Amino acid sequence: MVLYPTKELVYLIYLIDINNKDNDVKRRLPLALAAFVAVILVWLIRPLKSNEWDIEFDPQLQDGKNQYLDVLAQNKSLKNRPNVVIILADDLGMTDISLYGSPYIDTPNIDSIGEQGITYAQAYSTAPICSPSRAGLLTGRYQNRYGFDSQPMTRYARNQLEYLGFKYFINTKPMYLINNHSIPNPDQIERQGMPPTEILLSEALSASGYHCDAVGKWHLGYGDLQFPDNRGFKSFFGFLDAFSYYINPEQEGVESWQFDEFSEKHIWKQHREGFSAILRDGTVVDEKEHLTDAFAREASSRIRDAALSENPFFLYIPFSAPHTPFQALSKYTARFQNIEDPRKRIYYALIAQLDDAVGRILKTLDETGEADNTLVIFSSDNGGATYTGATGNDPLRGGKMSHFEGGLSVPLMMRWPGVIQKGSNESRPVIQMDLFNTIMASAGIPLPEDRMMDGINLLDDSAMDKTVNRPLFWRSDYNHIVQYRQWKLMMNGKDGKIWLYNIAEDREENNNLADVKPEIVEKLKSMFEEWNIEMQKPAWPRVMDYLYDEDGEGYWFAT
Repeated sequence: MVLYPTKELVYLIYLIDINNKDNDVKRRLPLALAAFVAVILVWLIRPLKSNEWDIEFDPQLQDGKNQYLDVLAQNKSLKNRPNVVIILADDLGMTDISLYGSPYIDTPNIDSIGEQGITYAQAYSTAPICSPSRAGLLTGRYQNRYGFDSQPMTRYARNQLEYLGFKYFINTKPMYLINNHSIPNPDQIERQGMPPTEILLSEALSASGYHCDAVGKWHLGYGDLQFPDNRGFKSFFGFLDAFSYYINPEQEGVESWQFDEFSEKHIWKQHREGFSAILRDGTVVDEKEHLTDAFAREASSRIRDAALSENPFFLYIPFSAPHTPFQALSKYTARFQNIEDPRKRIYYALIAQLDDAVGRILKTLDETGEADNTLVIFSSDNGGATYTGATGNDPLRGGKMSHFEGGLSVPLMMRWPGVIQKGSNESRPVIQMDLFNTIMASAGIPLPEDRMMDGINLLDDSAMDKTVNRPLFWRSDYNHIVQYRQWKLMMNGKDGKIWLYNIAEDREENNNLADVKPEIVEKLKSMFEEWNIEMQKPAWPRVMDYLYDEDGEGYWFAT
């Protein structure tokens, strides 16, 4: 006989089963939530460091460099070799000095270099930011050949928790944090910057018998491999980072201005600590003078010491003026009492003080009898920093951290009595990496043959004739720029924007011709791609993107 359960029994069994499942769910839910939270926490705090960004130095280039320097050391000939002094301003716009038309600032000492020598009307840096442009200047090569697209870093967000906290709780605008899914291992961060395989101007000159000194802002890396004392310089006085206090702001007779931006707040918090510390050959010193005066003092001292030697000297003086922080001595701001905007008043004061510092250096050359046998070069590392509100680079468009003319155009003047004709002017386009070839040729030193040298000798008329048809290239990660003859093409890989300008007729870059000249766009694009194949990919990851606001039109720049 088959027994069938009653409806009541079936219902009872159903309730018991449901109750058991509910109990299981109740027991399992906390475990599931705990597991979910654990996964999220692991994702948030998981270290992002990766071997992906390990920097390998080319042993073939290193061997070539060693052999080249050995040959120079064995064939020293110091007769009739000029001294060389490079004076480099920091974030000084081309039109911020009186020789280039500034209506606000009189810079007679800087102007005198061009008036007694040659002035270049269309000179460019190799990047619109500090560090990469210095690399191009000192190596005579596109810095992209060794992956130097952006500033060397000292710190990355170590995990997603740091990144999200930084992104959502700290206002970094107009800079925007990049979510790096991998970052370099800590030991690799010290390898960022100028690779040891590259031949610096100081290394070639030192091997050839020159006495080489550096005074000022280095900003080419923070490890021992990049330290000035290990790159051909006998001495270094200055700081390694992108910035440092000029002077203690609490000191009497100092006028300061702080910008309400993330990067500027960082500068003011840094003081003179860490890589912003003032060093004398690796030892931290407590410098009391305003840095512009201190650098002029130290540079003059080195000229006097070098003048006592039979060897020629190379003095590299990268001033930090007029880069932020804005700190000027009251005796200079007093010259601009009619300027109501404190940012402009301090900026103009910094440039006036820089001009006096340049005058002090030139006077020392005169007093030591070295002026007639010294090639003096003055320039800036990039265009003026328009984001400060203190300069506009007028009439040029844009500024630092953009590839418009205002960001790339720099003042460039050279003086060498008896060799460079007094009062000369040059309108053909040149670029700062040309200075390497120019100095080497002036010193009678052969160029290395194991690597591509991208510059030319600016004092060679036949080489200058080629500049009219020489394409120039710039790359800052996704920012791709090529200039050929009268045309300049700017391509932005972040948002896809394209600009094409005829800078012979429109150097102010008011008329974008990209839509009406597609054949020119394609031609220049092909030229860039062909050049870019020879370049190395960026050797380290960036941290920020900068959104440059130019007349309401956004320009993304890979910092």
